[in-house]
Amino acid sequence: MSKITIIITGLVIAIIIILLLPFHNFISQFKNDELQQWIACIYAVTAWLSFCSFIGVIYTVSIQFNELKLSRKAQEKQTDYARLNALTILNEYYQTEYNRQLLIIKSLQGMEGGKKATEKCLDTLDLLHETITEIEKYHTTLCKSKT
Repeated sequence: MSKITIIITGLVIAIIIILLLPFHNFISQFKNDELQQWIACIYAVTAWLSFCSFIGVIYTVSIQFNELKLSRKAQEKQTDYARLNALTILNEYYQTEYNRQLLIIKSLQGMEGGKKATEKCLDTLDLLHETITEIEKYHTTLCKSKT
């Protein structure tokens, strides 16, 4: 249990004891010792059950908090892998586009359209290198976050 849980539990016990003190004075007014014992026993059981239910609530809240933390981490991990997957698909697209433009350059070699195709091919090559660099950076951050 965390320190906050222990502190809150102590405060609840103190509050229960403080709340039971007036009832003790009320019970002590009776002359019948047996009745006093039964009423004191009932109050003790009630206090114990209240304490147990409070501990149960705190335990339930702590479990839910931990589960929420775990699900948040899983969601972040899923988002990271989805982004890496999208970058990989983009990389694949640029590679196929680059190969297609190389074929166009070969077919237009020596013509005026070949220059434009070469410029477009170089732009695609720049995008391809940029995507590869981004994938490498993101992959290293994913590997670091795993450990």
